[in-house]
Order: sequence, then C-alpha cells, then structure tokens
Amino acid sequence: KGGAWYLVARAAGQARSYRVSRILELETLEERFAWPEGFDLAAFWHNWSERFEASVYHGEATVRLSPRAMTLLPHFFQPVAARTANESAGPPDEDGWVRTVIPIESIRHAHHELLRLGPEVEVLGPEELRTRMSETAEALGRMYRVRDLRVASNTE
Repeated sequence: KGGAWYLVARAAGQARSYRVSRILELETLEERFAWPEGFDLAAFWHNWSERFEASVYHGEATVRLSPRAMTLLPHFFQPVAARTANESAGPPDEDGWVRTVIPIESIRHAHHELLRLGPEVEVLGPEELRTRMSETAEALGRMYRVRDLRVASNTE
C-alpha cells in the first residue's frame, strides 16, 4: 500500500494486517498453515484499506472547488476523501465551482494537500486552514514579485 508492505495474518480468530516495517522481531517456524476456506484477500484488503483511511480523518474542511479541481480529486486525494468530496458537493455556481466538504487528518496535512490544487480551490473553513492558505499564497506572491523585480533590473 503506497510502497509499504503489509502482512495479513490471523490472530485471535480474525484476520488482521501488520505493517512489515514495524515488525521488530520474528521467528521462522517449520509449521505451515492452511489458507482459510472462503478467505478473499482482495476483499479483505479493500475493506481494511477503506476502514483505515476513514479512521485517519479527524476533521473536515469546507471548500469551493473549480471544475478542474473536481477532476483532480481522485488523483490528489485518498479514495475516501475524494468520494466524500464528490458526494457532498453542492450544485455548481455560475462559474462551475462547487461547495463541498473534504475530510482532513489535521490542519497541517490539509494545508499541504490543498496547496497542490493551487488556484483551483478556495478554503472556506476552518478559519485556521483558510488563514494558512492565505499566508502561503501571500508569501508566494511576495517571493515571485521580488524575484521578477530582480530579473527585470538585471536585464536592463
């Protein structure tokens, strides 16, 4: 999953997943196991992934998304977040933008994820996230204005 290896094993009578990089110690046994009858690894993994993804979200952001941003959701966001945003999207305004809700892990994480959408997203709330987005946009604007002034003065 995302470049990380997981082990699916039965413990206490139920299938569980373990991230291989977190296994600190193991012992190899000669015993073999029988694949549980009726166990569908792909279905288990799909359900486990959905539950895991949903469990990491501890808040939500209310945003306006451009039509282009709506097409980028499945490429930039986890499936649970993209699906929630699509399902909660209101009707498009006269410019095609929609108001929707995206589940977020934290303000910091949402800030980084939403910046990838550039001018295709407007954060409406929470206020702390909107402020961070605004501060970042202002800092980028200052940086490029100063750089453009230097470039222009060097070419004269």
